[in-house]
Amino acid sequence: MSISNIRVKVNKKYQGIYKELTSETSVHHKIFEQHGDLFTLCVCIGYKNNKSNEFKGMDLFWSHSLNKYQETVIKTIALKSSDNYEIIHDNDAIIDIVEGYADGGMEILLEEVFKEYVLEKDNGELMLEFSNVNQLEKDIAMYVHGELMRDPFE
Repeated sequence: MSISNIRVKVNKKYQGIYKELTSETSVHHKIFEQHGDLFTLCVCIGYKNNKSNEFKGMDLFWSHSLNKYQETVIKTIALKSSDNYEIIHDNDAIIDIVEGYADGGMEILLEEVFKEYVLEKDNGELMLEFSNVNQLEKDIAMYVHGELMRDPFE
């Protein structure tokens, strides 16, 4: 059963970052093809670091835009987090759980990867300012690689 027709929410202050990394401009190309790609990465980072935040979110994308691999990751993390096998039938609960991890993961990305690229608007929203998209892609890839190589027993 796929996760469909649910609006996936992200923290309002991160919406600009999601949009910036998934849009193509005259200055840079897309780093992530869709919002779900970045969202899933953030979910994984948040889960791996046991960081789930409660927040008041704003709709960003529809859950049906997630591909089957992203859905598998999201369902697995929700199932493992809840220790309740019945959750597999509750798509709203699944999304609620992973939204918290995505928020925690984005917070970690901001601290570990995006810190030198972040600007804060007057309204508190964050955006990325970068002229060298290739360097930002490398920074993201280096962070992910470093996390993969990190000792799981630390």
